[in-house]
Amino acid sequence: MTRSRSSAKQAGTAFEQLVADGLAKELGNPDIDRAPRKGSKDIGDVANVRHASGARVAIEAKDYGGKLEPTTWTREASVEADNYQALCGVVVAKRRGTRRFEDQWVLMTAGEFVKLLRGS
Repeated sequence: MTRSRSSAKQAGTAFEQLVADGLAKELGNPDIDRAPRKGSKDIGDVANVRHASGARVAIEAKDYGGKLEPTTWTREASVEADNYQALCGVVVAKRRGTRRFEDQWVLMTAGEFVKLLRGS
């Protein structure tokens, strides 16, 4: 069965909330929540995620029915990291067959991964 635009938006919204709630719980930060939409200056889907150094991390959440589009998504996360003046951009992608936060995929380029590990 294919998704309608409406059902896809609902799935995306629910997944963004799953990611925000999961990060808030795991990081002990109740300020982590879904980010407001900013149009062409989008900052990602989840706000207030920070590296241990205090630097922002841009989070892009994707629920595409189990399909992965890493090139497009990591490019989008990088642009959003720039818009957010964040350390790096990370994609959290829905893993088919599970709704548990800790089972989802995390995608990023090696360059973004190095930034995250270095904290700069």
